Amino acid sequence: MQAVLLSTTSLRLPATPAVQTQAGEWNIAGSFQTGNGNESVQAQTGNVNVAIAVQDGNNGTATQVQSSDGPVGFPPPNVAVILQSGGGGNDATQVQSTMGGVYVFPNIAGVLQYGSNNSSTQVQTGGYNVSGVAQVGNNNTANVVQTTIFPTP
Repeated sequence: MQAVLLSTTSLRLPATPAVQTQAGEWNIAGSFQTGNGNESVQAQTGNVNVAIAVQDGNNGTATQVQSSDGPVGFPPPNVAVILQSGGGGNDATQVQSTMGGVYVFPNIAGVLQYGSNNSSTQVQTGGYNVSGVAQVGNNNTANVVQTTIFPTP
């Protein structure tokens, strides 16, 4: 049985980003922030990573970077979720990469944003990629880039 590392951040002070960095297997990072101008950065390296960022307020920034350092034989290596609500002007960025191998399972990324003038960017490389963006409001933008790397015979 693998150990689970749980890291949470809540109610940060102004101008102080919530930064979480994890390496190894079975990582779980959670960031929960309220108020305006929040910043959350989550970086994970290893296999079977889960990152969740929740922000309630305006002009928040959430960034998640996940990389799998090799093929894994069980799904999924990377899961990233960002939820932003509270008005608008929020920015969500998710970057996921998985090295090729015989048993490559999906990167899974999801963003849910409420309000106007929000932006979302998802970049997924390797594996079989699954992406979802839901934006409720006006003048929102979403960019998704997916590249699959298949193993060589």
